[in-house]
Amino acid sequence: MEPYRYQPQNPPRRRRRPAFLAWVVAMALALAGVMLLTRLAPEPSEAILTVTESTPLPAREVIATVSPPRPHFSYTWLEENPAPVLANFTAQSAILVDLATKSVLYAHNEDEQRAPASTTKVLTAIIALENAAPSQEVLVSQRAAAAEPNVMGLQAGEVVPLEILLYGMMLDSGNDAAMAVAEGTLGYDEFIVAMNAKVQELGLQNTKFSNPTGFDEDTLPHYSSAHDLAALAKYALEWTPAIIDYASVKRIEFTATEQHGWYGPWNLNRLLWTYAGTYGLKPGWTPNAGYCLVAVAERNGHHLLVVVMGSQQHFTDAAVLLDYGFTQVSA
Repeated sequence: MEPYRYQPQNPPRRRRRPAFLAWVVAMALALAGVMLLTRLAPEPSEAILTVTESTPLPAREVIATVSPPRPHFSYTWLEENPAPVLANFTAQSAILVDLATKSVLYAHNEDEQRAPASTTKVLTAIIALENAAPSQEVLVSQRAAAAEPNVMGLQAGEVVPLEILLYGMMLDSGNDAAMAVAEGTLGYDEFIVAMNAKVQELGLQNTKFSNPTGFDEDTLPHYSSAHDLAALAKYALEWTPAIIDYASVKRIEFTATEQHGWYGPWNLNRLLWTYAGTYGLKPGWTPNAGYCLVAVAERNGHHLLVVVMGSQQHFTDAAVLLDYGFTQVSA
């Protein structure tokens, strides 16, 4: 196989209060949402980080504190260590990388173009963090509020800090949040241009995006590969490491203000609960993509990055690969 190709470059109104009836309905829906989430909580005994207007947002509940390396790099293939045959492994394409040695420990159809589902939001977060401050306020449009699930529950006319939208996008996998992020930072069309410019900058040959959410597209190209998603994830860890703050939190609450309602995103990445050392990044699913996952985990000082696409059991497949990888790097 050829050496890994990625060589990163140094990247360069408040709204009026709602009517009383609408306020009552909103609070009732919020309460119902809290009750539902409480019933579904995997670990109800853990405290939820609650953020109010007086709470400094940088103080976040994270799974792991990570200071990723920042030098230029290229991955190498371990030809002398062929990929094993993994029992009950369902992913159509996958890659496993040791982030310390930049070595590919496992690869399967890694260059195959596939629908990426919500793993797209890794690049959405990168573009947002490179072009706007977390404190920037975003006016939620009707278009963003009407996005199909998954959603964080944005309402048209709300003014929401980018920081909260990033939590809603990375935890709830909110498509409404991703739309609002694109519209509120660069403008929707310009944001898509910036996404694909980043793809070209990094020399990724099997990726093209036409939306910031990961929606399946009927006529526009929207695809990536396990190889390219790994490169995007590694770039995020190096150049926009704040993405880990948003991706590693299990759950967080934001109290309602005059500008926006209550939000309580819960992380859909089950590995945060089931696989010790996991600290990101993003799962996804669409009918066309199947289950996809970009994940990073640490054990005994070793950091591994795994991508699975077209899976029937993405968390299980990722755990199988991570177990294999940690066995290799600890040998």
